[in-house]
Amino acid sequence: FYKGTHPTVPLEDGKHAGFELRARVHLKAATATTGTLSIAGAWGGTASQEVSVPAGGSNVTLTIDVPAADAKLWWPFGLGAQELYNVTVSFSGASSTATATRRVGFRHVALVTGNDTDTGYVEKAAS
Repeated sequence: FYKGTHPTVPLEDGKHAGFELRARVHLKAATATTGTLSIAGAWGGTASQEVSVPAGGSNVTLTIDVPAADAKLWWPFGLGAQELYNVTVSFSGASSTATATRRVGFRHVALVTGNDTDTGYVEKAAS
């Protein structure tokens, strides 16, 4: 999720408010267990949480910060580079471990149906 206010000009690498990455992790266990769920982004962001996993399926959301200086923006084909970053989630329990890695990109998209160059319009729309 983009952390800044509604931009009225295109975002630039390193000159925006950054992002918050929220990863929903789906867990499945034959029997109830406990362990540590950790997430790490290639840009250096990390978080971990002790979790209790019931028998069957469950999910946990982990959040890590993505500062503007650490991640380049992803652009549609023809408008710039498609920068992607590895995000690795791991679970470590008493009797089992599991790891999964996915690739993510960071961008902000807004459908503007008014004059977004008018600061008065933007302030009213944002409230």
